Amino acid sequence: MSSILREDQYFNNEMDFCRVRGEEAKRALERVFLGNRVSYFIRFESRSVLSRLFMGRKPESYVIRINVRDFARAAELVEGMENVTIIGRAPAEEWSPRKASMERGTSAMRRHASAVSAAAEEDGPEIGEEIEEQGEQLSEEVDGDEDFRE
Repeated sequence: MSSILREDQYFNNEMDFCRVRGEEAKRALERVFLGNRVSYFIRFESRSVLSRLFMGRKPESYVIRINVRDFARAAELVEGMENVTIIGRAPAEEWSPRKASMERGTSAMRRHASAVSAAAEEDGPEIGEEIEEQGEQLSEEVDGDEDFRE
């Protein structure tokens, strides 16, 4: 029997979003997220015995984890709330193993084309120009091919 999961699939979409200090701030944040349909997970940050001894009775600390796709909306909702510190960064763009392997393949083809054109120029300028044109055409085809980029 084969699996429906492939090796190039990536599923971890959770990120640390913010740190909340105190039970009241946590409840307020929960109400805001529930009212605006933001999926979240609360992780309690346990303190060591020494930190409890030296820090006194500081409020408890929690880390709120959210889905990466909800970052922009959650950041707007949390803005200006007391005892809430955003610790996560906005995601640059979705990463996938398939996309990364395609980019590696494209850059390898370009390196190969430039190495061939450099070697061809040493043999003769006419042959070097012809190979260079073929390499440029190949890279344009790869850049324009949407199936290759996905």
